[in-house]
Amino acid sequence: MAGHICDNCGATVGDEQFCPTCGSWVDPLPGGNGEEFEQFSLGEAPPADSQTARIPRQETQCPSCGSPNPASNRHCENCGARLAQGALPVAPRPAVQTTAGVRAAMGISAVLLVVIIAVVIANVFGDDDAASTTTVAAIQSTTTARVEPQPLTILDVDCKLTSDATLEAIAGFECGKLIDGDAERTGEFQFTWTDLPDGTNPVIVLKFAEQVSVRSIVWTNIKDPTRFAQNYKANRVSISDDTDIPLPTEIPNEPGSKVIPYVSLPTFTLTIEITDPHVSVGTEGNVFEDFAIAEIQVLGNPANTGATPTTPSTTPSSEATSTTGG
Repeated sequence: MAGHICDNCGATVGDEQFCPTCGSWVDPLPGGNGEEFEQFSLGEAPPADSQTARIPRQETQCPSCGSPNPASNRHCENCGARLAQGALPVAPRPAVQTTAGVRAAMGISAVLLVVIIAVVIANVFGDDDAASTTTVAAIQSTTTARVEPQPLTILDVDCKLTSDATLEAIAGFECGKLIDGDAERTGEFQFTWTDLPDGTNPVIVLKFAEQVSVRSIVWTNIKDPTRFAQNYKANRVSISDDTDIPLPTEIPNEPGSKVIPYVSLPTFTLTIEITDPHVSVGTEGNVFEDFAIAEIQVLGNPANTGATPTTPSTTPSSEATSTTGG
């Protein structure tokens, strides 16, 4: 079989008319100079029993001319057509079909947007008084809707020690006077601070008639400056609600009422532990060992009202009392 070299890819080609590698046409007489080819013969055939078995060739039929071709060919040896025809790539479909109708709708939308912006600008800059009036009215409406903290109804009060022993054993007045609404001298709750057992602190437990959200505590010391100085009074306290998470708080060393900010989750009780006192000071030759509190008032709202937390006045009205006590 005569051999040729493909002019296109340089592959060796037999007697095919087209290169099986690249599909180019192959000139069977390269150069065209009319030179004679060397004559040769195959010689004697080997004995029949010595011939090796032939492996049948895997062929692929040309889709163009139908000629058989080796499976390794990419182009037909007879017509040069491509043997393997893969699927052609298809461009993705555009997300938006920019038809005439779509373009018209987009134009109308743009015009409407410009008109709306122009109207808003004209309203804002053309009528400042009306805009201001609307803003003020909205603010007033929001303020009116806010639920202000109110004195909460205290159902009962319990005074004890951290050891759960009763505190009234060393008290000069009963614990219920803390919530009787009388902050004058007859309404004081007193106990002897120096008689407290070592390692214990006094605890005041306030119990509400319903679940409440506490916003602040009004702590009232003795109002008379002389008597205030002569007695022990609260310096540091620890406040907790039903979550039992204590909040350390300091109380000013001043006579009269002071507001202690305290915001609680919905709770049925409020526990106040007195951890440290302001000591008594001798005045007019008198100094006492008694600890005195005139009144405790709690401000807030029932838990189901969803009140907005606010800070009450530091001078609560004498009419805003908690409730009757024990």
